[in-house]
Amino acid sequence: MFDIGFAELLVISVLALVILGPERLPHAIKTTMQWINYLRRSASNIKETMNKELKVDEIKQDLQPEELNQQARSLKQDVTVSADKTSKPSDTRSKAA
Repeated sequence: MFDIGFAELLVISVLALVILGPERLPHAIKTTMQWINYLRRSASNIKETMNKELKVDEIKQDLQPEELNQQARSLKQDVTVSADKTSKPSDTRSKAA
């Protein structure tokens, strides 16, 4: 994530020791690690929630075309039945003529 080498890490450690002192440095490191772990857990939870939400949206999108296909089939059957009913009397008229 951060491209920190050994030299940079050593400089940061020495600065932290000089600024905080040997008494407060362990507590500061512990607090920093707790915050980092909290942020990682939060990011993981947010990512998991987003994935769940996106999968729900995908499922909804998958269901919609199926519902539309069912409606289209039903409409097609209704039109076919109606067309068959209307075409039968015209066939008898053409035979009579």
